[in-house]
Amino acid sequence: MQRALVDLAREVAAVSGCFDPDDLCRAIGLQRWSETRREFLGHLSRDIAEVTSSAPGAPRRYGWILSPDQRRSTLRQFLTQTQLGQVLDHAPTPWHDDLFGQALHRLLSGHDVAIPRPRATDDDESLLEHLRQNAALLDAVQFVRVVPVLDKSVMDRLETEVKRQIQDIQKRRDLASGQPTRHFGYRNVRRRLSNFLRGKTVDTRPVLLTGTGGIGKSALLARLLQDWQTRQDAPITVILDFDRPQLKSGSPIQIAREILSQLAAGVRRAIEPADEAEAMSKTLRDLRGRLLTTDTFGELRDHISQAAALETMFPEWFQGDWAAKLREYPIALALDSFEAVDRQGGQVVTQILNVELWLRNHLTGLRTVLSGRAAPLSGDELDHRFGPASRRIELRGLSLEAGAQLLEQEDNSLATKKQPAVLTNPILRLQVSELLDGHPLALRIFVQYARGHKGDIDGLVDSLKQDEGFRSEFAHRFLYERILERINDPEMQKLAHPGLVLRQINDDLIRFVLAGPCLGLPDGSLPSEEEAARLGQKLRDEYWLVDEDEPPFTLRHRADVRRMMVAGLFAGPRANDTPEDRDRKTALRRDALAVCTAARDYFLNGPPREAGAEPMARWAALDEELRVVQALHYAAFVASEDPPAFDAATARALDLSLGEDLETLPPAWRARVKIHLDRVLTREEAAHVPEDLREKAESQEFTAAVQHGLSAAEEEFSTVSAASRKRAPDIEPQQDRYRPEGSEWLSASRLSRDIQRAFAAARFDEVANLGAQYIKALGDQTQDEAEADTTEALTRGFWRQSLWQCLLVAGTSSDTADLGIAVQSLGGSKHGYMSLVDTIWSFTSGSGYGADFSALRTAGFRSYVDSYRLSESDLDGWLGRDVAPAPSHGSGPAAAPRSPRALALAAGRIGAEEEFAALFESVPDLASRIEKFWAQGAVGLSEIAALYRQFGEDEDIVRLLQSERLPHSDTAFRMFRGLNPDLYPPLRHILDDQEGEITVRLAQALSERARHWPRELRPEAVHGYTGRQSSNLVEAADQCGELGTLCAFLSEFDPRAATVREMFDRLSDWFFPFARELGA
Repeated sequence: MQRALVDLAREVAAVSGCFDPDDLCRAIGLQRWSETRREFLGHLSRDIAEVTSSAPGAPRRYGWILSPDQRRSTLRQFLTQTQLGQVLDHAPTPWHDDLFGQALHRLLSGHDVAIPRPRATDDDESLLEHLRQNAALLDAVQFVRVVPVLDKSVMDRLETEVKRQIQDIQKRRDLASGQPTRHFGYRNVRRRLSNFLRGKTVDTRPVLLTGTGGIGKSALLARLLQDWQTRQDAPITVILDFDRPQLKSGSPIQIAREILSQLAAGVRRAIEPADEAEAMSKTLRDLRGRLLTTDTFGELRDHISQAAALETMFPEWFQGDWAAKLREYPIALALDSFEAVDRQGGQVVTQILNVELWLRNHLTGLRTVLSGRAAPLSGDELDHRFGPASRRIELRGLSLEAGAQLLEQEDNSLATKKQPAVLTNPILRLQVSELLDGHPLALRIFVQYARGHKGDIDGLVDSLKQDEGFRSEFAHRFLYERILERINDPEMQKLAHPGLVLRQINDDLIRFVLAGPCLGLPDGSLPSEEEAARLGQKLRDEYWLVDEDEPPFTLRHRADVRRMMVAGLFAGPRANDTPEDRDRKTALRRDALAVCTAARDYFLNGPPREAGAEPMARWAALDEELRVVQALHYAAFVASEDPPAFDAATARALDLSLGEDLETLPPAWRARVKIHLDRVLTREEAAHVPEDLREKAESQEFTAAVQHGLSAAEEEFSTVSAASRKRAPDIEPQQDRYRPEGSEWLSASRLSRDIQRAFAAARFDEVANLGAQYIKALGDQTQDEAEADTTEALTRGFWRQSLWQCLLVAGTSSDTADLGIAVQSLGGSKHGYMSLVDTIWSFTSGSGYGADFSALRTAGFRSYVDSYRLSESDLDGWLGRDVAPAPSHGSGPAAAPRSPRALALAAGRIGAEEEFAALFESVPDLASRIEKFWAQGAVGLSEIAALYRQFGEDEDIVRLLQSERLPHSDTAFRMFRGLNPDLYPPLRHILDDQEGEITVRLAQALSERARHWPRELRPEAVHGYTGRQSSNLVEAADQCGELGTLCAFLSEFDPRAATVREMFDRLSDWFFPFARELGA
């Protein structure tokens, strides 16, 4: 009965959004509390997540919501309308603020659902509400589409429309976000950009727009593009804001997706007639869906591979009649906040500019403006990409007149009857505009400050004149300091500056933390509660310093003021300071540290005993996690170089609590938090990596390098490693077990990463040398460290790991003497995957030709390739494998089920149809899908990728492998030998080093041998080869069963390719010994 109740509850929860657990119990007949009900809720709780409120601003309300995976699984079980209707009748009424639950209920009930569409006059708050409604509807549609009884095509159309609406709304918000109520100045710049973006200039290269933060770059672009939104003759506008999380990584595929998505929306406005525009929009969306985001094995492609896929596919995409009007139509592309992506390292800037170039080559009306704080390139590369300096635009500030107008407009917009405009003197406005170099942000801050200034406005302007060292990019800092210095109240002057280090304030913090250091009270004396409340009220009146906050705090220092000033509180005096400045800065640092010490002690231990019971009760009522996080925050400033070894949960709590204020912490503290959160470190933070997290930090850096393309990103992603190596000589040998006396300080995990780097760069002798050191280091691993390595191998696939790469090198003619000595000295293996060490020994000792791989079959490997190559199957005899029970090596289970992704599905020679038919006789469905693939004629990369995407389950391949023994044929070998992603990285690197003519000849040879060689990679397509298509050539050759051909061809020009060919042949020997008889 318990199982039946849980199943019914899952069905009810699957058709509901947020729900109260009691309401669900009542819905299934468990009204009263009982042991059955308790056990029932316990079982169900495994499938749910807790929620408190489903919409911003809604009253806090506790509830549950079914997990996404369980919801999909349950919705797939509704096979009849009657079954669905009965469950809907039992479902609780959706919460009034649960947009997702309401949309889900209406869709499942078959009711019409209106797509929320904003009006042209809606403000940002209204747009945000429409965005929430559409997002909730999209979530609901994506669940409802899996219900078998409902019409999937209706959901598909609805999903398409909702996505368009979300995109349109987001675009409006993006454009409006940087746009002030009125835009001032830069008229000539706007005119120049407008002419360029409308295609009225000869040079089509991107225009570079630079300037300091707040100078008005985003506002300028937003105003220009916003003005075009309603004009029929205006260019199609595409804006990419790299501050958005989905673009910040610099992924070329994600950027191309966003461009195609916005183009699909833009052509519906720009192109006529409407039916042609709609067809064009659909084609662009289809192209977006064909982008190769993952490789054959379902793994996310690295950035280099993504860029190669785009370069290869773009030439074909925009040919044909459907794109005739689009090719010539003006398209304005804005790449805004480019400094966000420029920090990613690697070749990300070049890759993004390449995407723009490839698009512009085929969409001749495309014009691009790249906006950032500084030029993303330098020297000849800058001139090559953007043209001479005369084409670049640097915003240096508004003109005198435009700056004065901005001051007047901002002042008037804030004026009231009680507080009229203060900057009424036009001459003073011109002076301020000149003194602040027309910096728009600085001018707006000045207005805010001037309106709260108690003294004479003329005197305020005089203070600007007298600061000879003032520069516009530091205008906001200068003004913030003036805000603090010009507070007239002596008590507030004492509290404000060192007290700024506190993020949040209440009367108790004023009394027990701020009062002593800031007001200079004698030790042990405290202000009364009434005095603390009075000071709190006075501080609240300084509205440019503080904002209202939520309990248990009453005030919060303004985030912008605090972030700008915190570093200066602890900076201390400089060598050339005057004695007065030296004394002032010394006192400021002393007082700020005293405030932090008092705050740390308060949150750790509570108020002093003499304060009485009520303050202690208020402290005890604070959430314990809040006390811990607050104490850690202030301890960071007291012990800036020595953070405690807090764990990942504490790091997440600090990050959640501090938000952007995390950047105000000292570098050593930021480094520890960011490592726990898997974030990229700056160079300053990398120099403060704690020893207990050094390996994790280097591993994260290595992961980033892999994502950008390992061999190409080798130098750019070594910040942490370089910092660690630089500190190595200062560390005593006994402090690190991985550093034998007199040797380089290298751990097993670092050696593993260095091996992977060297292998990807085809430096095979280096792999052998490092492999010897690595195997020695493995002998010193603890059980936990070895298990961690095994877990990583099982997660990523062992063929990606360094030990497998050592095995591949050991099976070649490379000098592996040191590797053999290291293996021999290690002795037997301690852990499951180290059975490979024994196999390496068999090769390095000269007896490796018939190596026994049976031990590997029980190692629990988890990857498409490993599970096919190394698992027991009915194909073992055909492959010449030893089918006797294998000895146990490690505690892992048998290998995962085989995957058809391990087959070279595009393999096949011309005239081999009968042989293919025999191979697939036992699996007609699989054969039918492949026949459809053959029938396409000249296939492309997208068609091959689609063929692999059709095989998500293993039933077909299992039936195939359980059929009668397959023939020892060339075609069977090429298809069933499987793919070789372990050889892709070095082959890509080798191919990149070849002349373009060699690559064209290689494409010719492959196209003549492979039946399904992609049309984009035929010789006529790769003419003028640029070196970025190597990943496509290598992967396509393997999918077509011709990787051996590629290796053999390159061996004539590069000895490193001959080594890879040895690896390829050795893999055939190991797993397909019959292949030697075929002469393949």
